[in-house]
Amino acid sequence: MKAATTAMMITTTKRMKTTAMKKAAKKKHSRLLVLEQRSLRFQRTNSILEKKRGADEGGHDDNDEDFDDDDNDDEKDGNEEGK
Repeated sequence: MKAATTAMMITTTKRMKTTAMKKAAKKKHSRLLVLEQRSLRFQRTNSILEKKRGADEGGHDDNDEDFDDDDNDDEKDGNEEGK
């Protein structure tokens, strides 16, 4: 009887440990998923904000060579030479 009780206690303890380990693994996995989702959401928000900033600034890139910021350069140069 004593051996059966001991074996039963060992089996129960193993099950409890296994269950606890499975729960911990699920909890850790769900935490990692939440962190990954937050990271993706943050990246999407940043890309949306960057696109909006680009549209607010006139819709051109800083590397665009064809875009002339100041159309009055020639007039200013001519006025300074005449003085």
